[in-house]
Amino acid sequence: MMNLNTISAVVLSVLVGSAVDFNTEVKNSGKPASINSIAKANGTVIDDFSQEIYSWWTGNEGKYVLERTEDENLKIKITDAGNPSVANGYQCFGRQFDAVDFSKTPVLKIKMKAEGGSPKVRIDLKDANGMVTNAKAVVKTVSAGGNFVEYYYDFSNKWTQAWPSNEAVDPVEIVEFLVFVNPGGPAFTGTLTMDDITAVTLEECPKQ
Repeated sequence: MMNLNTISAVVLSVLVGSAVDFNTEVKNSGKPASINSIAKANGTVIDDFSQEIYSWWTGNEGKYVLERTEDENLKIKITDAGNPSVANGYQCFGRQFDAVDFSKTPVLKIKMKAEGGSPKVRIDLKDANGMVTNAKAVVKTVSAGGNFVEYYYDFSNKWTQAWPSNEAVDPVEIVEFLVFVNPGGPAFTGTLTMDDITAVTLEECPKQ
């Protein structure tokens, strides 16, 4: 497993540019544990929050506080995320997992709900070689309200990295995702709650 202190310098700098301090630490949500995803017939469950959230991490800017609830959800308390004065507004949190073949299941399905507004939530995927899908942003606006809504992040034909260099991202070995709230601004303060994160086939993605 990758050392999480190394992830901070690599992951955050890859995505947000020179404004990120390479000495930035990453805070994970507990002591190290094995990182597993559960294969199912209709896709791969990345996390259903039935277990502790040791595989999740946050940057040290204090923008995100992660909590696994009694209802087996992930509650993210957000303070001033997206503020352009910090890392150009690209503060993130994320999760590592065993390699998943996204060439077969290129859609990330997530249940989400928000309080305090309707934030824009961007997700980037990272492969085993450290390349990130940052060339074409995949962003959803999460509606404020008390009920979960399923959001589909379709990464079909988006397997390229633009920064810090133009590279191909290997969809066969995706090992991590990164989550940004209101990247680039305006700043958002509120709560985002997630549940049932699954990699699914393109056929399951609703037609737009």
